[in-house]
Amino acid sequence: MDHMLPEIPRQDFRKGAQWFTMKRQHALIVMADNLYYSKFRQFCRPGVEANKNCIADEHYLPTFFHMLDPGGISNWSVTYVDWSERRWHPKTHRARDISLKFLKNITSDDVSVHVTSVGKRGEELRWPCTWNGIRRPCYLFARKFHSDSVNKLVRLFPNYTSTVPGVEANKNCIADEHYLPTFFHMLDPGGISNWSVTYVDWSERRWHPKTYRARDISLKFLKNITSDDVSVHVTSVGKRGEELRWPCTWNGIRRPCYLFARKFHSDSVNKLVRLFPNYTSTVV
Repeated sequence: MDHMLPEIPRQDFRKGAQWFTMKRQHALIVMADNLYYSKFRQFCRPGVEANKNCIADEHYLPTFFHMLDPGGISNWSVTYVDWSERRWHPKTHRARDISLKFLKNITSDDVSVHVTSVGKRGEELRWPCTWNGIRRPCYLFARKFHSDSVNKLVRLFPNYTSTVPGVEANKNCIADEHYLPTFFHMLDPGGISNWSVTYVDWSERRWHPKTYRARDISLKFLKNITSDDVSVHVTSVGKRGEELRWPCTWNGIRRPCYLFARKFHSDSVNKLVRLFPNYTSTVV
């Protein structure tokens, strides 16, 4: 650790996961940093005997922001890890470790546990996880899982989701598909585009959009997708839904809506590859 002095005192050294998100302000600070990053690049890597416990992708950002903006960051990762074994890597969960209770505990835990390097066994620190001043669960999921746990996780997951309050009443609501569109429609409806970059066909009115097979694909089909300048929305009104249509405009100019489409069956890959050169040669 002495190699990191005087810029990085021992008491400011922090460790975190490789998973992180940053707001614009922090991204700009990272891009502008040379002083601290050069220290980590030079000394915080495998093979440096004096810093053998320092790996830049786990230590640089947590340490950097703890020093520059400790009040502007969250002191936990999006994934739960168990460091109780005090080894180089966190505990790997085997199939025998996993249960429905285990999964529920991970995603309901609202206290983040940090183990410091103080003493032989480390000092355990605990902080509540808060979002905008409200105490909330800390973690989306966990790591690490052994390969022998896959089948058990897959088998338990439907039972886990069925125990989440309110899920059954909202079985058609999936956060990664509904949160942002709903949020921005409410806050800034005039500042967003009412369509995605990929065309999807919901005409079958199922949980997932239509999957295109090789027999569905032609040069005309590809051209129609990427020349269509009308976005079609199917609402949840009535048994079959209500169909709404809007023109796609960019800076007030009517333009094609979609870059490409989804979903395609695996049997369509060869046909798509074969047709694509002919399709691109017709693009004006």
